[in-house]
Amino acid sequence: MSMVGQEVNVTRVLAEDAHAGSYDVRLLEPAQDWSADDEVVISSSHGGGVHEFYTIQSMSEDGFTMTLNEPLKRGKIGSVVHITDSDTGLNETIDGRATVSLLRRNVEVRG
Repeated sequence: MSMVGQEVNVTRVLAEDAHAGSYDVRLLEPAQDWSADDEVVISSSHGGGVHEFYTIQSMSEDGFTMTLNEPLKRGKIGSVVHITDSDTGLNETIDGRATVSLLRRNVEVRG
């Protein structure tokens, strides 16, 4: 038995904040393997939040902007925050960007 499939990038992170009610989500890297009718899950970017599932309505030609079939229920963080405090010597970088994951897999089982 063998399993074959086209290699597809299945995760991306947001390039900027995405606000509740928005249909468009901007990605940091292109997702040119993704297409309309693919299902995605967007992680929570707030403590105690829940992941949200959507269907892609369309992808921009450059692969950076994804339009969803329905508006975001909650806002998503798409930024990195740098925290410094000279008094305590604190110098931290916190990556709060929500992750977008493709749920489609392109695998064929032969055997």
